[in-house]
Amino acid sequence: MTPRRTRSRYPNVYYRETPHGRAYEISFYDAGGKRRWQRVPGFDDVDAARDTLAAAQGKTRKGERTAPAGVTLDDVAAGYLASPRFARLGGWTRKNYRAALVKDILPGLGRMKIAALDDRVIAGLVAELEQRPKHQGTGKLRQNSVENILKPLRAVLRYAVKERLLSASPFATLDTEDRPAPDDEPHVPHEWTDAELERLLAASRKRGADQASRYDYAPLLTVAAKAGLRLGELLGLDWPDCELVKGAGALNVDRQWMRMGVTAPPKAGSRRRVPISDDLVRLLLELKMRSPKKVGPVFASRTGGRLSHRNVERRGFDVAATDAGIADVTLHDLRHAYGSRLASRGLTARQIADAMGHKKTSTTEIYIQRFNGDDADERVREAMSG
Repeated sequence: MTPRRTRSRYPNVYYRETPHGRAYEISFYDAGGKRRWQRVPGFDDVDAARDTLAAAQGKTRKGERTAPAGVTLDDVAAGYLASPRFARLGGWTRKNYRAALVKDILPGLGRMKIAALDDRVIAGLVAELEQRPKHQGTGKLRQNSVENILKPLRAVLRYAVKERLLSASPFATLDTEDRPAPDDEPHVPHEWTDAELERLLAASRKRGADQASRYDYAPLLTVAAKAGLRLGELLGLDWPDCELVKGAGALNVDRQWMRMGVTAPPKAGSRRRVPISDDLVRLLLELKMRSPKKVGPVFASRTGGRLSHRNVERRGFDVAATDAGIADVTLHDLRHAYGSRLASRGLTARQIADAMGHKKTSTTEIYIQRFNGDDADERVREAMSG
C-alpha cells in the first residue's frame, strides 16, 4: 500500500512516511498552467525539497516548459529518430547512432523519465562504459569508443532541449572528472624502418603463395604502405578509380567501405587523387589481369564482393606482422609509415596533407616534426658553427 501524502509546514512541499524516512514531493504549476508533481531524491531532506521547488517555480516564471510527467528517454529517442534533424545525418552516422541507442543506451536508461536524467546519471553511464569489455573480449573500451557511444545520447538530449522538454542538456554540467577518461596506454604509432616494412610485406607474400591460404592480402598491404590509404578507402577502391599508366599512375579516392557494410564518401576533405609509383602501377596491373571483373572492387573477395575490415586486419595484417616478428602494430600504422616516408623525402606539410587526405596541415606536421626531431640538435649545431 502506498503511504499517504501529507502536507508539510512549507507551502507546496509534501511527504510520505516510508521505512527509510520521509520521501518529499513538490507541487507547482508549469508555464502552461498545468499542475505538476515531482519526487525529490533522498529522504528526510526538506531543504532539498524547498530548493527543488524554488528551481521549478523559477523556470515557470521564465516561461520554460516542464516535460510531461510520463515522458521517458525512450519516448524522446523515438521522436529524435523520426525527426528531420536525424534524417539530415549521413547514412553511416544514422546506422551507428541507432545501433548505439538500441544496444548501449536505451536498455539501461530508456524507461527513465527525461526530467530525472541529470549529470549524475550521465556520469554513472560513463563509468559503466569505461568498465565494459571490448567486443572481442580483451581489455576495456577505449576513450574514443566510449565517446562514440555517447554521441547519439548527446544528440537526443539536444533534441529534448529543442522540444523544450529540458532546459539544458545534462552534458553541459558534467564535471571534467566524470567525462570519459583518456586511455591509460594510448596506442603510439609504430616507427617503421624500411627493413621492417619489407619483412612485413615479404611475410604476407609468403602466406599468400601458400596453397592452403584462403586469400592473398599482400597486394592490399603493399598499397596501404605505399599509397597511405585508410582501410575503408582501400576496400572502397574500384578498378575505374585506378589510373594505371607508367610514369603517371594515380588512385582516385572517392568512397570508403564502412564496417556497417555500406559505401560512403571518405572523411571530410579526404576526396583526393594520390600519385603512385611505377612499382604499384605494375602490381595493380598484374592484379587486374588476374581479376575476373574489371569494373568491381580492386580488392575483391572470392565471391566478388568487398572484403570485411575484420578479415583484413586479423587474417591479413596481424598474421603477417606476427610472422615478421613485429609486435604492437596495427594496420593503420602503415598509413603513418607512408606519412613519415613522405616527410623524410622533404615534402611540405601541405603536400603530405593533400596526399593523405588531411583537412588541416596541423595533422600532418607531426610526421615532419618526428622526422626532424631525431637530428634537430645536430642541425642547430651545424647552423651555429663557424
